[in-house]
Amino acid sequence: MQLVYYRNQEGKITSHHNVPKDWTPEYLKEQIEKYNSTNSPSHKAFLVEVKDGSFEQYLLDSLHRKYGLAADAIQAAKDALGEALDCIESLEVKER
Repeated sequence: MQLVYYRNQEGKITSHHNVPKDWTPEYLKEQIEKYNSTNSPSHKAFLVEVKDGSFEQYLLDSLHRKYGLAADAIQAAKDALGEALDCIESLEVKER
C-alpha cells in the first residue's frame, strides 16, 4: 500500500492518507510535486510504501479502525441533527 504523509517545517508528521487506487504513478508524482511547490517550506509531502503484514500496516489499520468509528459516530449525530431540524422546520405555529 502507498501512503502520502506530510511533515511541517520542524519535521513533525502532521497528516497522512492512502493513495487513491485510481491514481497512476505519474499523477501521484505530479500531485506531490504540486503540493510541495505550493506549501514548502512550511509543509512537505512524502510517499512511502507500506508492506502488507508490517508493523506500520498494523498501526495504520488500528488508527483507521479507531477514527473510522469516530467518523461513523459523528456522521450519525449529524444525520440525527438534520432530522431534528427538519422536524422543527415542519412545525406550524398556531395563532391565538
